[in-house]
Amino acid sequence: MKNKILNNLPLKIIAVFAAILLWFVVVNIDDPVVSKSFANIPVQIKNDSLIKNNGQTYQVLNDSQTVKVVVNAKRSIIDRIRPNDIVASADMNNRTQDLVPISISLRRFEGRYESASCDPRNLQIKIEQEASNKFPIKVTTEGTPRGGYVYSDESTADPDTVQISGPKSVVDRIDKAEAKVDISGKSSDERVKAELVLYDSAENIIDQTQLINNIGNEGLWVNVVFLKTKVLTINIDTSGLSAKSGYNISGVVSEPQEIRVAGSEKDLESIDDLSIPSYALNVGELSKRTEVTVDNINRFLQTGLELADKTQKSIVVTILVDKDGTRTFDIPLGSIIVSNIQDGLLANYSKVGIIEFTVVGASNLLDKYANQENKQVVLNLLQYSEPGEYKVPLDIKLPKGLKLDDKKYIKVNIEKAEDNSTED
Repeated sequence: MKNKILNNLPLKIIAVFAAILLWFVVVNIDDPVVSKSFANIPVQIKNDSLIKNNGQTYQVLNDSQTVKVVVNAKRSIIDRIRPNDIVASADMNNRTQDLVPISISLRRFEGRYESASCDPRNLQIKIEQEASNKFPIKVTTEGTPRGGYVYSDESTADPDTVQISGPKSVVDRIDKAEAKVDISGKSSDERVKAELVLYDSAENIIDQTQLINNIGNEGLWVNVVFLKTKVLTINIDTSGLSAKSGYNISGVVSEPQEIRVAGSEKDLESIDDLSIPSYALNVGELSKRTEVTVDNINRFLQTGLELADKTQKSIVVTILVDKDGTRTFDIPLGSIIVSNIQDGLLANYSKVGIIEFTVVGASNLLDKYANQENKQVVLNLLQYSEPGEYKVPLDIKLPKGLKLDDKKYIKVNIEKAEDNSTED
């Protein structure tokens, strides 16, 4: 038996080594070492109290607080690694000036992978004095409430101030703090979770990664208040207006003629119009058509009401003044009737704006014409048979006993019409 074992011993030893080598080759072919990349792995910072205990703090620069990690391991291991298995850490004990080396480890896979590296390899920091400041919190909204309701300025943030601490260069940039809430489709008062947003003086949003605040675990909330809306007619008090001798005030109109206000249902029930007192017009004796801008119209609202559109703070009041025995009217250019255009021609003129004309006659006839709904103005092109630009008189149809103070003209460009017909 001994002779059988020792017989050809060198060859048998070689065979054993060959078998082992073949086993390693087969294993590596079936389960080779491969690489895999994992992006946006957060870097955990350790022992930063070494800086903060000295009244200082730090900023992480160049977005180096997330890294790309490359792991080398057998395929059977690589396929099981997930991003949350990877731990990237930077220990302030190992800091060299403004660089802190980043080390990589893998939870659950210690000793079972070949290597792991990251890019960048260092956390870049800037050390500076810590600063702290308190800011009032202003409520801002996004979205549109339910129809017939508006958001009220009575809404408040809870808490209404915030203490911000962090690197002095960042804290000093903060210009304002806002509690942002979404009010889409809402109409009833409620307490809504809000997002704290910080802005610099140029309205740029400030990254809060390196900042801390005192809001705590309860978070930031807004007590949102909504008001019901109603459209009021604007009425102008004309009792204080006067015209010079030989003139009369023939009418007063406002733009807009209606305005939407907001308030409680009880306050809105008893009001249908907004009265603008005559003293707000602040004009003397008039002898011509006059336009007056009335600012801060919210001052004429009763207590408890506010403008639904806070940007609409003024109205324009037009006071129509005519000579005795005359009245000035205006109609939209777009309502002019075009007649007798020659075949093959087109007439182009501005249809935007108004045409203003003055009519002379007895007061009773002028009053009757003023109440006439359809004031007919005709553009008669019978005499214009050639292309060109013409100053054409308007034919303003007036009742018997009235006449125009002066003729009115409109500039018309007459062109040949395009022939869109095709021959068979």
